[in-house]
Amino acid sequence: MMSGRKVGDLRVNEQDRRAVENIALTGMDIDGLYVCFPNFPMEEIKQIFNETRNQSEDGEDSNVISVNCS
Repeated sequence: MMSGRKVGDLRVNEQDRRAVENIALTGMDIDGLYVCFPNFPMEEIKQIFNETRNQSEDGEDSNVISVNCS
């Protein structure tokens, strides 16, 4: 239970942010991240997703792994 706080009031801590980044790097789309992290603010997940994707696309020797979990 969420001790009286609204979902929009929650902030993603550093450990959770890294988890979102790592899952985004596996190829999961933004909608999948919303499902995996329902208690995190959608705006913050979107920001982390976009930052992670932009960094991986900008890196010359970055390795992107796409995983189909179906």
